[in-house]
Amino acid sequence: MRIKINRAQILSQIRANIVAIFSIIVALSGMAYNTWRNEKTEINHSVRIAAFETLKNLGEAQIVVEYLHFQKNRQLGDPVQGWGRMIYIRDLAQVLPARVRPRRSGFGQRGGTMSRASGPTTRRW
Repeated sequence: MRIKINRAQILSQIRANIVAIFSIIVALSGMAYNTWRNEKTEINHSVRIAAFETLKNLGEAQIVVEYLHFQKNRQLGDPVQGWGRMIYIRDLAQVLPARVRPRRSGFGQRGGTMSRASGPTTRRW
């Protein structure tokens, strides 16, 4: 059993429904663009939040370090709080693009600590 394709009938159907065909193409391309744009917006939003959180925690970590180093106040300059902030900053940096990611300089690797008396390893900053 062979199916005969009548080209004239197909072309007449395309001509009769050309507006509907273009409407579907426009709707699908608009939906694809909208989905892509929403995805980019979400990524930008996540990076922006991570960047501001990183800056905020860098400032708080600086305060902890200054209390510990300059004022020798181990209560306000608690090395454990400093480590907690630095680990949080390291985790936030994973979301940031490579061009704005902080340099590691040994942080997070074995052998890096905040001070002589604290931390799980022996390397000093």
